[in-house]
Amino acid sequence: MFKDPLSRKGNYLITISELEVLHKECCEGRVQYNQRDFFGAEKYKEYCDDAIQDIPMLAKHIAEKLRDNDEFF
Repeated sequence: MFKDPLSRKGNYLITISELEVLHKECCEGRVQYNQRDFFGAEKYKEYCDDAIQDIPMLAKHIAEKLRDNDEFF
């Protein structure tokens, strides 16, 4: 997770560490990139499949943290 350099609102991105470096470099140079080209089609699909499998665990983690910090709501 890292702060998106292009976000005016200070948003964060949750992604793999390899993409953080690529994203920051591209933001600095305002260069567009294609993740599929960067990683290769096979590795890109693997990352996407892994991310999809992680969604339920991530949702559970976020819900637990929100419940733990309910004084903010």
